[in-house]
Amino acid sequence: MAGTAGVPTSLVEMTISCRSLRDTDVFSKSDPVCIIMHRPFGANKWAEYKRTECISNTLNPDFATKIMITYNFEVQQHLKFCVYDIDSKNPNLDNHDFLGEFETTLGQLVSSRVLERPLTDKNCSYISCGNIRIITEELSSCREELILQLNGREFENKKWFGSISPFLEFSKANEDGTFTLVHRTEQARKTSTPVWKEFSVPLRSFCSGDYDRNLKVNAKDFVSSGNHKLFGTFHTTVRKLSEGENNTYHVINEEKQASIF
Repeated sequence: MAGTAGVPTSLVEMTISCRSLRDTDVFSKSDPVCIIMHRPFGANKWAEYKRTECISNTLNPDFATKIMITYNFEVQQHLKFCVYDIDSKNPNLDNHDFLGEFETTLGQLVSSRVLERPLTDKNCSYISCGNIRIITEELSSCREELILQLNGREFENKKWFGSISPFLEFSKANEDGTFTLVHRTEQARKTSTPVWKEFSVPLRSFCSGDYDRNLKVNAKDFVSSGNHKLFGTFHTTVRKLSEGENNTYHVINEEKQASIF
């Protein structure tokens, strides 16, 4: 995002989620994506800055894509969050259903840290568009990255028909006891012994540069309807994850148990 020379800045990260979105699909749920728009310094028109990933079949998306942006302390930076239901691979937003938007400033997001507001549609003011939640955190100066490659075993398949497709969601702890999603793996299709692809994440995003920050990991079974089933949960830290190959965790669930290593 453009700014002015000599103005003090910091790098911030935004994590976005929505709840109770409109359902514009007939036979399934919406496939939402959030487009982050900004007005570049000195410009009068909105321009796309970034967009999240598209999540299939859900009205309550938790986007894994992190939005990094430079915060200029003395410049008012206008942002608009526009949510669409994606119906094809066409990048032109005119070909997709608009679900709602929210306009604010980066300064308000930084000062609030956690901001939840209703989405609106000026063409349908009488319709509820759901809510958007934006968690904003100033990032540390840590430049390190964490490279992980995880395997699993003994994930129980309780389906009458079909196979399980496990995936993992990593979330970091916040000061208020809540957790913020920081990474989602791909699904390991049709297996109870998943091997997930190696991935790399910046530590300033993954754990805010704190090796001992509590990380919660949910293991889930991918379901095409969007109602993913929870296998269980384990907790760890980057320090613990860094111990190497003999690093095993039990995925704890009241009804079943598996292992990640």
